[in-house]
Amino acid sequence: MQNQNGEVHANDITGSADLATSFAPIQFSRVGKTINVRASKSTVIGDTVGESATVETTFGGVDLRGVNGLARMTAGNSSSGNGSVAVEPKATQRCQPISIHTSFGPIRVTVPAGVGYDVAAITSFGRIHSEVDMTVSGNVSNQDLNAKIRGGGCVRCG
Repeated sequence: MQNQNGEVHANDITGSADLATSFAPIQFSRVGKTINVRASKSTVIGDTVGESATVETTFGGVDLRGVNGLARMTAGNSSSGNGSVAVEPKATQRCQPISIHTSFGPIRVTVPAGVGYDVAAITSFGRIHSEVDMTVSGNVSNQDLNAKIRGGGCVRCG
């Protein structure tokens, strides 16, 4: 589905979906397979994806929850105080890599209890924070981080 200057809502899709718009939000939920989102000056909110999710937006935040596969987000010059990128994998999913890149906004990832993750986070002007304990390796800074949550486990990507 491609739109310009208009909202996009996609729900209860049994297969895969490709969504695109500009100057308006994109919202989706209950996608059975993969989702690909391309947006400009748009906020993206999504919930429950059966396989992988790829989201690219500029000047808008990303809130993505319940992804069963690889989650890859890129948010450039996000809105609302240079916004944020938030990811919450599905609590029952097996460990999958998460890749997040943002220029100005903070990054927030919520991980299921009892699952280990390798973390590689990079932001140009935002900050990286974690609510769970991490084992950090290499140089430590607020903009670049390599770490493990609960001993690691996922292959790092990004």
